[in-house]
Parts: sequence; C-alpha cells; structure tokens
Amino acid sequence: MNDIPTRPDSLMSWIQRHAADFRLSFKTTVAGLATYAVVEFLHLHQGAWAVLSAVLIMQASVGASLRAARDRLISTLGGAGYSAAVVVLLPHDDPVRLGIALGVALAPVAFLTSIYSSFKTALITTVIILLSGTGQSGGLVGSAMDRVVEITLGSVIGLGIALFLLPTRAHGLIAQTSSRILDLLARLLTETLADRSVTADPKAIQSLHDVLRSAFVRVEAITDEAIRERQAYLSTEPSPDALLRTLRRLRYDMVIIGRVTAPPFPSADSARIKERLAAIAQSATAFLHGTSQALIRQARPPGIEAVEAAVASFQDELAVLRAENDAASIGGALGMLTTLGFALEHLSLNFKDLHSRVDELAEQL
Repeated sequence: MNDIPTRPDSLMSWIQRHAADFRLSFKTTVAGLATYAVVEFLHLHQGAWAVLSAVLIMQASVGASLRAARDRLISTLGGAGYSAAVVVLLPHDDPVRLGIALGVALAPVAFLTSIYSSFKTALITTVIILLSGTGQSGGLVGSAMDRVVEITLGSVIGLGIALFLLPTRAHGLIAQTSSRILDLLARLLTETLADRSVTADPKAIQSLHDVLRSAFVRVEAITDEAIRERQAYLSTEPSPDALLRTLRRLRYDMVIIGRVTAPPFPSADSARIKERLAAIAQSATAFLHGTSQALIRQARPPGIEAVEAAVASFQDELAVLRAENDAASIGGALGMLTTLGFALEHLSLNFKDLHSRVDELAEQL
C-alpha cells in the first residue's frame, strides 16, 4: 500500500493507471460470488472447485480467459477420466495398493505436464481424486464426476462474466502496451542522441532496454490472445501482426544506434553535428509520443515530415564533413558517424512504416 499516493492529483493518476486492474478485480469478485450463489442453489457437494475455477480463468482479456477456460476444462476432463480408469482397473483397498495406483496414474500425467505446462490442472485432479475417496471404486469415480461438474460449472460462469461484464478485448491491451513501447523508445532516443556533450549513461540505457524487453514479451502474449479472439469470432478488429513486426524493427534500430553512440564521439563530431542529432531526437521523440497517444485514442498518427527533414539535415552535414576531411579519416572519426547515418536512415524508414500501420488501424476501427 506504500505506493498509493496521497496527493489528490497523484491519486487520480494512480487510479487511471490501474483502471484495468480495478476492472479485473471487480469481474473476478463478481465471478466468484455468482458461482457461489449457483453452487448453493444447486446444493453441490464440492462448491469450492466451482468457485476456484471461476476466479482462476478470469484474465485481463477475453482471449486470455478463453485460453484459461479451455486449458482448465481439458486438463480436468483428461485427469478425471484417466484417474477414474485407474481406479476401476487397479485394486486400491490398502495403502500399498493405493500408492501403486497413484504412481501409475501420476507418471503419464506428470510427463504430459512437463511438456505442456497448461496440463497442470490434470496433475492436481489426479492426486485429489485418488486420495480424497473412501477406497471404494464407486466413491472415487463419483468424486471424479463431481469434480468435472464443479469445474465445468465454474468455468462456464467465469467465461460468461468475462464475455459480458466489462469485457476487455486483447486489441485494447495491445494498443496500451504498444503505446508504452513507443514511449520507451522515445526515452531511449533522448538518452542516446539528445545531448552528445556528455557520454550516455550505460546503466540507464540498459535499464530502459530491460523494461522494453518485458513490454515486448507482454505484447507478444497479448497478440496470441487477440488471434484467439478472432478465431472464436469474438472480435472483428484487424490483426496486430504488422504493427508488432514494425515495433520489433524499431527496437533493433535502437539497439544499433545505442551501440554506435555508446563510445565517446570523435573530434569530427562538430557542434553542427550535435545540433543535427538533437533535432532528430526532438522530432523523433515528438513523433513517437504522438503516435503513442494515437494508438490509445484509435486516431491517426502525427506526420513524419519533421523527422525526415531532421535526418536529411544530418546527412547533408555528414556529406560536408566527408568533403572537408581526407579519405583516411573516414575509417576512423567519420566512420562512426557514417554508420550512425545508415542507422538513422533505417529508423526514418521504419517510422514511415509505423505511421502507415497506425494509420491503417485508425481507418479500420
């Protein structure tokens, strides 16, 4: 609770930042209470499994909830069915025989779980069914059936609430995470290009790359959820694959620019070059922040003319430096700037592609 701000303006900003978390908390609570009410109304014996299933499948997006419900149902049905077969076929009327039956049941299920992590529920189901009965085959088989019914009921109720109560589509989460990525890229540009009078802080840049890597892991996972929503006909929004590919290319551009600018700039780095780089950082940062907001608002992105003009100005100044220096110096001082020039040209091309991708999304939404 220490991270909750006390100032009213900071508190409102904190609430807005965690709006998705509040929404998920509310939906999870409703799913648990609704399932508990149904369990009590039907007088089911193992109501905890139904409630637990309802709250566990509640995820940040509809696509993620679909996957969680599917995995839980398949795992439960598979684990319960196999456990029931073991109970029927093997004697388990004393601790030793029950231990043997448990080993026979666990071995193949544990092997599947090691390959498919989503099959863990089957492992839990196997243990519970074999160890929670009375030692009679009918009791254990009945326990398996009860568990399947309970988990199916909870999954259906939870999925229904995910679909109809404040549903969060994966595409909206993609826009938010992509917006975050663009803001991080803008910060990286500021760190590497804005002020060449000082050496860039490698720790600060590495920290930004770490955060950026986590953001990409998240957006790639959400992209899978968006594809799942489209396959289930729960979304007609355009595929985010093209946008994700462009974001990856921009990240690679920033890695190259960071490597080139990491060493201290050579003496050939004149005041005019520094001014050109600062202009590129300013225009590119403004474009990235503007595009970030456009993704959130589902609006058209800002123009890229300022970025293109700044990169062209840098290339013109670089051409002047080449003309003023002999060829031998190009492999040294000017070599670094030449490599940076290629990287900035590539960055400008990818900015153009980013503009097209976001513009297409605004048209189709």
